[in-house]
Amino acid sequence: MQIDKIVNLLKLSNITLSIKSIILPVIMGSIVLFSCTTDIEQIKTITNYKKTPSISAKNIEIVYSDSAKVKVKLIATELKRFIQKEEPYTEFPKGIEIIFFDETQKVSAKITANYSKYFEKKEIWEAKYDVVVINKEKNEKLNTEYLIWDKRKASIHTDEFVKISTSDGVFYGQGLKATQDLSSWEIIKPKGIINVEN
Repeated sequence: MQIDKIVNLLKLSNITLSIKSIILPVIMGSIVLFSCTTDIEQIKTITNYKKTPSISAKNIEIVYSDSAKVKVKLIATELKRFIQKEEPYTEFPKGIEIIFFDETQKVSAKITANYSKYFEKKEIWEAKYDVVVINKEKNEKLNTEYLIWDKRKASIHTDEFVKISTSDGVFYGQGLKATQDLSSWEIIKPKGIINVEN
């Protein structure tokens, strides 16, 4: 009788030890797995923090005015602002339209592009892909694939290929310096056709 009890106790203790030897690693593994998952999620969140915009907006219109007169109007389908970057910027991934107004509030010039980025500290605009600048007063048109607009200097420039259409002809060249409304411009390396009256 005593032997049977001892055998039963040994069997029970073996079962208990077996259950402990299975449960303990499972619990420890789960803790490690969950803590790794949490760490990985935290790392992803920290890593993606600088890749996600602080502000997003769609179908926007921004108006810059001075002395109650509209100077510039910006229209965009989408805006993404990244303020957590070393050099904060606002991105317009679906393009922009910038309209300039004269003193009489008439449209004097227009810039359009399929992509744009604005660097806040430098007040520099970068426009890419099918960039068009139109001077309404002179009826002149600039086409290029890349353009920089310096807001502080009220000027535009590029090192890329440019085409300017005027009433005097069509001018081509590499690189350009101009006022932001295209009222005055210079092609760095020009070539083109000029219409000459007889």
